[in-house]
Amino acid sequence: MNLLYGFSFYPEHIYEEEAYQKDLKLIKESGANVVRMGEFCWDVLEPSEGVYDFSTIERAVNDLGKMGIQTIICTPTACPPAWMSRNYPEIAYVDNRGIRRDFGARHHYCYNNETYRGFTKKIVEKIGETFGKNPYVVGFQIGNEFAQEGSGRCHCDVCRGKFVQSVKEHYKTTENLNQSWGLRFWGQSYTDFNQIELPIAPTERDARPLIKSYFDSPSLRLNFERFASDSFIEYFNLQADILKSYTDKKITTNTTGFGTNGVDYFKMFQTADVFGLDAYPDLYRDNMDNSSFENSFARNIIRNEKFWMLEFSIGGGHGLWSGEGRLQPYPGAIENAVMHTFASDAGAVVHFQYKIFCSGAEQLNYALIDQDRVPRRRYFEFQRTMEHLKEHSAVLEHSQVKKADTAILIDYNSLWALRIKPVKHEHSYIGYACELYTALKELGYSADVISWKNDFSDYKTVIVPNMFVICDEAAEKLKAYTAAGGTLVGTFLTAIKDTDNVAISESGPCGLTEVFGVNISEIEPVFEDTVATIDFGSFQGKDKYWLDVLEGKGAEPIGTFANSYRRGEMIVSKNSYQKGTAYYIGTAFDDDCTKKLLDTILKEASVAKAPFTLAKGVEVITRECSDGDLVHYIFNFKREDAHVQAEKNCTCAITGKQLGKSIKIAPKGYIAIKI
Repeated sequence: MNLLYGFSFYPEHIYEEEAYQKDLKLIKESGANVVRMGEFCWDVLEPSEGVYDFSTIERAVNDLGKMGIQTIICTPTACPPAWMSRNYPEIAYVDNRGIRRDFGARHHYCYNNETYRGFTKKIVEKIGETFGKNPYVVGFQIGNEFAQEGSGRCHCDVCRGKFVQSVKEHYKTTENLNQSWGLRFWGQSYTDFNQIELPIAPTERDARPLIKSYFDSPSLRLNFERFASDSFIEYFNLQADILKSYTDKKITTNTTGFGTNGVDYFKMFQTADVFGLDAYPDLYRDNMDNSSFENSFARNIIRNEKFWMLEFSIGGGHGLWSGEGRLQPYPGAIENAVMHTFASDAGAVVHFQYKIFCSGAEQLNYALIDQDRVPRRRYFEFQRTMEHLKEHSAVLEHSQVKKADTAILIDYNSLWALRIKPVKHEHSYIGYACELYTALKELGYSADVISWKNDFSDYKTVIVPNMFVICDEAAEKLKAYTAAGGTLVGTFLTAIKDTDNVAISESGPCGLTEVFGVNISEIEPVFEDTVATIDFGSFQGKDKYWLDVLEGKGAEPIGTFANSYRRGEMIVSKNSYQKGTAYYIGTAFDDDCTKKLLDTILKEASVAKAPFTLAKGVEVITRECSDGDLVHYIFNFKREDAHVQAEKNCTCAITGKQLGKSIKIAPKGYIAIKI
């Protein structure tokens, strides 16, 4: 079996030989065929400057390898050791308040600092020399969760200098910069590039403001977002290029998916071998909406290459990240979530972690086994999952998720711009995109989450949620797609600003008014006491988040206000544009209305659904085999039986058993079927 299933293992935490041997025995008996190790042990690998000791990790790699267990080796660059922080304090990360992040946690380094990059090169070269040709190593993970925990926007002097230089290279003159950023506002014009300071207001989820009411230039902030993202990409490639000189094994890093959004992953993985991510879904409750959305994103970053899930939920316990404890998995939920991930086109699923940490910030957090090394239900469920994965491996390895007829376009500039200047506390760019994806999924439609820079010309429907920032290239691609016969679905907050984060001086949606056949006549947020009813003729819904009230310029209204002083005004439109059709959805809706509206649009675009009637909490993933046959994986995320009705008689794709049209799926169960 080529699919990889295992967990993170930390041999550097083990001091007694007896405990080490017991761990090897438990790992072997678990059935795992891969472990991940090394991401936090620079202090072990280089205990003092220039002195290297890889014996602990190398021994574990070889001992496990002889048991048939492969290893993903990580570079330890997320955690520089104490001697480095003490002897070279200039490597420290500096936050938006000017506070240095000293040794004692993790991610306490500046990714642009040349001293730190020098140490990075040396340790990565040693890793390449030691493990590049090791037959038991299957791949390499670079660092750990870039830009996590408020570490993605360093404000040190090195970063400021590099940022100022990047601005100077792009804009050439201060006159051009001042005009492009609109810096006459509040008298913020520059006469010298060296007058530029880094933004004070934070955009990172875990960062704190220095001054509560400090409003930097939105243009400065968006340019700094791009600069910081590019800096991480440069740091990633620095390590990847070194490893490539020593190995032909796969090279990746473990992203946080849409968790922190500090790095443009579309750009980062242009030169990587496989996309990697971490995900911690709630394995007790009844949905996997966010995971499903992120998995679609993951499998489309590097198309036709299975992604690696490098950290994945396995248990519950004491809290850290949420500030409170976490529920243990509902029986069957581990297998359900793991098989869902493999069915979504993962090539590897690696749980975090093998054994609970007894010490440190993540002590008593979730793991396969507890601190007493006694196998219990999570361990046994892991064993069963591996056995069932082997049964499904022939199908999973010789098929891939069928390309969807619908694409959802993601744009990091828009994500960052809406985080810099939010429109409503309850609204988020990714959250709304996930709402649309989930509505499609519950209707039985599949969707590919992709970059607008991808070729989307062969999709029947393209949905563009909140593309707040528009450039000429994106606008022209959307026009050409629609003109050629595609169905384009735009939403509120589309095509308002340019890539400098400056509002475009024309009617919105800017550059696309001809395509959509509307102008935006008025905008405002939706509050609890201003919620209105929107009438679509055959159904109604309630608005939420934001309003782009529409003025027709050729489009027909399909959704209008049924009450309030806006009664009769257009909020959802439909327009014929050359060979195609363009819809503009001027607000968000409650779940039921969203599904009815999208169902109407996709039916008119001749987009086919999965051949099942699905209940909430049930998902179907359709995979296309190398011989053209389709296999439908159906997952029940609920804690009760699910009943699925198929259009035709079905058979189990694994056993060949006849199932008929009515399929019962146990709580947290799943099935692979053919029709």
